[in-house]
Amino acid sequence: MSRESEIITECKKRYDHVTIGLLMKTGGTWRSIKAADWSETGFNFFFDQVLKEKIIIFRKGAEEFSGTVVWTCQSKDDDFKLEMLLNKLIFEHIKQLASDKATAQRIIRLCRTHGRIEEKKKLLSMVNDRLITDESLSQLLQKENPQNRLYRYGVQVDSPTWIAIVQTTLDATQIVLELEKIVKKS
Repeated sequence: MSRESEIITECKKRYDHVTIGLLMKTGGTWRSIKAADWSETGFNFFFDQVLKEKIIIFRKGAEEFSGTVVWTCQSKDDDFKLEMLLNKLIFEHIKQLASDKATAQRIIRLCRTHGRIEEKKKLLSMVNDRLITDESLSQLLQKENPQNRLYRYGVQVDSPTWIAIVQTTLDATQIVLELEKIVKKS
């Protein structure tokens, strides 16, 4: 995958108000996963094993589609969880942080580089310094629940089936999105 397509993937609006239950075929067996941080171009999920397949078949009900694993991270400690949270916050604010594609590419490369927690905190402080206080990060980490999974995978999907699943999920959960907007305003 080219860097250009990664930028497009990361700049799409992501949703995390609900997860999408999917089946994933690995090693000839269907395993249950929950797609998180999803958009029409892909999603992330936690899993307890190393996946050897680069292209994976997923299923929702009777509908199947394939996706390409574009990145993986192994959870080892609390710093990993903090770094994943910082990456998520950066992606949520990337349009405020990046005025052009070149800047966006540098920011995404920073997110894909592990062990740069302080740099990521400084970057986020440019958008909102209240996002990166120890208390706010601690509260956000408590909300994040990696379900004790060891690995997190990022999948890029180019499939009308996946786009239909995303649209159906958005239609079914529109009230949740509206309630979140109300809570954020108050």
